[in-house]
Amino acid sequence: MGRRLAAMLLLGCLLAACAPAPAAPAGSAAAPTRPPATAAAPAAQVAAPTAIPPTPAARREPLHLDVGYVPSLVYAPLYVAYEKGYFRERGLDLTLEPGGGSPTAQVGAGNLQLAGIGLDAAYLNSRARGIDLRFVLPVSSVDAANGSSTPLVVRKELADSGAVRGVADLRGRKVAQLGSAVGITYYLLSLALETGGLGISDVDLVRGLNFPDMPQALAQGAIDAALLAEPFVTLSEDRGIVAILSDRHDVGVQVNGMVVNAAFAREHPDAVVDFAVAYLRAVRDLYGDGRNTPEHLAIVEQYTRVPAATVRRTRPSYTDPNGEFLLDSLMAQQRFFFAQTPLELPEPLPADQLVDPTPARRAVELLGPFRP
Repeated sequence: MGRRLAAMLLLGCLLAACAPAPAAPAGSAAAPTRPPATAAAPAAQVAAPTAIPPTPAARREPLHLDVGYVPSLVYAPLYVAYEKGYFRERGLDLTLEPGGGSPTAQVGAGNLQLAGIGLDAAYLNSRARGIDLRFVLPVSSVDAANGSSTPLVVRKELADSGAVRGVADLRGRKVAQLGSAVGITYYLLSLALETGGLGISDVDLVRGLNFPDMPQALAQGAIDAALLAEPFVTLSEDRGIVAILSDRHDVGVQVNGMVVNAAFAREHPDAVVDFAVAYLRAVRDLYGDGRNTPEHLAIVEQYTRVPAATVRRTRPSYTDPNGEFLLDSLMAQQRFFFAQTPLELPEPLPADQLVDPTPARRAVELLGPFRP
């Protein structure tokens, strides 16, 4: 019951960008580096059921894990793996901890063993302080087939009147960003503005709003545009509040992922692999039209309180069924953050210090490579 109540209260902190981090600067020091586009992911099919892999080495008792997440649509694999018993089958006893505080700090302190986060200034500063957290599994990215689930939207009346015909017309207008952090949504907004030849300094950036606040602010004319996430995009379109300005700016971006406490991973490497096996089984269950089965829609509604009928109509994010990260995107994000705000790290982390691919690769050895 506590988990469900927390999910209701925390729905507005969609994505993992609501963790405290250094305030965003007033201007844009450098244009973001655009990542390469990913290949289109087939969406109109359901993957064949994944064969159940061999059971893990027997444990005297299930190993308990506290796992942090934000109750948003992108964490569907976590919900599905939990509800379908995949973690239990791997000898893991999970407590899912929705939102609250900084997941980076919580994982670093050992209060959580894993958590979903976006790469941001807070994460990079924690690494400078010796807190060793590695990304081990992808949560969401943007593929070419579906486009963005966090598009740049504008007040529909501005679009209808012709006052805003494209991104370039946002110059000098009020544009909202989730929270105030130099994190993934700040990066995505920069990519979106870049499509119109603009930078952050070219708009009147409105900070501090949560996603649920943005539709009302748009409807009332308090802001002109926003980087808005699902399901609020679909709901706002239904109400005639917004028009889409850009939904291709972030194709090829790795939006967030699961990080693990490195000390825990060294002590329990098999447990991290078992987590990956369960998680990737759910990713494969959700692949393509698998996302929209009644069973899966009901599970997502249970955790997010977004009605199943609405979930079905939202723009889907993409999670690689083999657990692969878009490393070029993560490296581009690091470069962007270094250009935007002072960081405690002297230079960007190399890829092998940012992502540990071992758990996902071992999981794929057990599950077999994914084939639609």
